Amino acid sequence: MESYWDPEKKQPRQRRKYIGEKDPVTGKISIPRKGFTPRMAKDYGHIYLLLHMARLINKMGNTVLITNDPGLGREDILNLYRRKDVLEKIFDIIKNELESGRLKVSSKEAMEDRIFLTFLSMILYSEVSRVMKEKDLYKMYTLSEVFFELKKLRLATLTNRKSYLTEIYKRQRNLFEKFELPVPVVA
Repeated sequence: MESYWDPEKKQPRQRRKYIGEKDPVTGKISIPRKGFTPRMAKDYGHIYLLLHMARLINKMGNTVLITNDPGLGREDILNLYRRKDVLEKIFDIIKNELESGRLKVSSKEAMEDRIFLTFLSMILYSEVSRVMKEKDLYKMYTLSEVFFELKKLRLATLTNRKSYLTEIYKRQRNLFEKFELPVPVVA
């Protein structure tokens, strides 16, 4: 790699030398098979790394799953593995997205209540995620943004026991419209 000063952009630039040949039809850089030395890797580090990763990716694609149950077929083992992956993702969502870390409770009833609320939260989270996928809303919002906007809604109760809903902002109204839900009103 060679550094030089670009007078037009008024900043230092680098000329890069690619190892391998560029295919004129596909535009891909072919990986050199012979003559590639550690010295070349030092001189062209990031290029070598990319080429090395391309070699590794070409070798990927095989997963070995071993079981001690001879009665399971290939499809059964793969389905169990995928279900395990789904469960791991669910627990990751519960732990990180729903911020439900340690229970920190003093009684069995409090623990059961907390787990029940976490379970309900997960159901709500999954349903909102499903609707967002169906309606292609992930292009406009993230799931966290949706929940952040909806957390802003508040129900205030006055001393005379009358309740009113705080102001519903335009972005919240848009969310209710996208989810095809009526805008909440306190009667």
